[in-house]
Amino acid sequence: MSALLAVRDLTVTFETTAGAVAAVDALSFDIGPGEFLGIVGESGSGKSVTALAAMGLVVAPGRIAQGSIRLGGEELVGLPERSMRRIRGRRMAMVFQEPMASLNPVMRIGDQIAEAIRWHEDVSARAAAARAVDLLGTVGIPAPAERARAYPQQMSGGMRQRAMIAMAIACSPALLIADEPTTALDVTVQAQIMDLLRSLRERFGMALLLITHDLGLVAEQADRVLVMYAGRMVEEAPTASLFARPLHPYSAGLLDSIPDIEIRRPVLPAIEGVVPSLSALPPGCRFGPRCRFAEPACTTADPPLRRFGVRATACRRDLDLARA
Repeated sequence: MSALLAVRDLTVTFETTAGAVAAVDALSFDIGPGEFLGIVGESGSGKSVTALAAMGLVVAPGRIAQGSIRLGGEELVGLPERSMRRIRGRRMAMVFQEPMASLNPVMRIGDQIAEAIRWHEDVSARAAAARAVDLLGTVGIPAPAERARAYPQQMSGGMRQRAMIAMAIACSPALLIADEPTTALDVTVQAQIMDLLRSLRERFGMALLLITHDLGLVAEQADRVLVMYAGRMVEEAPTASLFARPLHPYSAGLLDSIPDIEIRRPVLPAIEGVVPSLSALPPGCRFGPRCRFAEPACTTADPPLRRFGVRATACRRDLDLARA
């Protein structure tokens, strides 16, 4: 199966007072048509910057320093902004982390969705408005005709996120990128949003790229999981394989930190330390200072990503772990 989205050796840098730093460093991955890929990792690992790069939304002081991003075989890196605007919304779309910061507070919800439709399709204002109401119903908003006349601040956080999803799927994109779509939502609404994304994927045949720091959100639905740390991919695996036996100590640490109602623990295990500053990375393995398995040799070089069939990991211990 040919990839819908193919990312190769992507490096995104930002100019800082300490010089250029790589928020994403030599990242490569594919998403097939209709596939669900989850990208996980702590804040500062490069997840959101990866999504922005795919959408052509990295702006100064950031830039794509090298690499390739192909959507359906078409190269997006270096594409003029006018061409990218035709692609965003029609061929791929993005649901941002905070809907209140993404929606226009002085425009009614229905008008914002209709505007997105008319930008890409030659339809009348009335037809676009009617479809906006239908889309609000599709994403589970009750009384969609009434809600279409509401302003963002008149809706709850969950409703605003559903409206953002309605806008994103308005032109039936082949790829939907969801960047932390459940942040700041309570657990019940989180589950509803994830169920909505799953049902939309099945209904429209979209590929889905979910960016999250919560492995629990991808556990039951994602086909594959990509784990990032300090700008690099440290592991990639089918979801079931990753949860059954993580190969990288960082992945294992993330899994250990998920609460389990069947195991009573007074204190949840935690990964000691913090993600390093991108302008002051440790020598050798970037995860080394926080790794309980670190050895002196781990400080000599950052281990390359190596593949074992459908799995990949970047750790000196990967051969032993893969055999195990």
